[in-house]
Amino acid sequence: MIQSVKDIIQSSNNLENYPELNDFYVHPPSIGQIAFSMKFHFSAFFLKSLFLWLPDVFFNARIPCINSCASPSVKRDGFNPYCRRAVLQNDICFIVSHRFKCTSCNVQFNSYDPAVLLQLPNHIQQAFPFQTSHKNAIATSIVRGMFDNIIDGNGVAGMYRLLKNSHVLRYRNAQRMYLEAVVHHRKNSMYLSSQFKSFLANPPLFEAFDVLYKGQVLSEHYLRDVWLKFFFERPAIQDSQGKFDFCNRFCITFMKK
Repeated sequence: MIQSVKDIIQSSNNLENYPELNDFYVHPPSIGQIAFSMKFHFSAFFLKSLFLWLPDVFFNARIPCINSCASPSVKRDGFNPYCRRAVLQNDICFIVSHRFKCTSCNVQFNSYDPAVLLQLPNHIQQAFPFQTSHKNAIATSIVRGMFDNIIDGNGVAGMYRLLKNSHVLRYRNAQRMYLEAVVHHRKNSMYLSSQFKSFLANPPLFEAFDVLYKGQVLSEHYLRDVWLKFFFERPAIQDSQGKFDFCNRFCITFMKK
């Protein structure tokens, strides 16, 4: 799926020829579509959405050098061969982006690197919905949602449990749909191929969530670090008398404990 999307992008200079996008996402078929179609296959239950981050294409943005060198000469250098994994509220997706190279300082970088994003216009920065680290990314909406958990006294541990439960629930739902589909196709196997019948006779089973998706839900330590970084990079809210907002001070105090 990833390679097919890249091929379409490389062969087109016109946005009308790009895959149908929903806020820059390319989604696989829904679990329901997969389960009860003739394209039913075990691996199809694990397809993930792709987030296309191509600011040079969608916004016609000039990509700056990550080092802010004096005389940058930035050119597109193909796609990043390693798509960045990003954690969503109940699933993961993969960020597909171009790689760039500044010939002046001879450095390669991605258009979603924080030092690059900060140099782009604000409306482009706001269109990128993730907070990235060296190896991972997490939806900004999750980081913002941590605010309520901290104020309510649940802390980072509470947010971690909520996030993991959401991912496990989605995984269990996919597993249930898969087993229901196996039963459905067995009852209607008259017109199926011998290969498909053989698959239905001994279908592979889902692994336990913690075995198959070990590391999908980021650790409490990671969530804490991302929150602190996200929070301190933003200006503190002040009231009309110039006093800092109570919630801001509370979060700082709580997170430092």
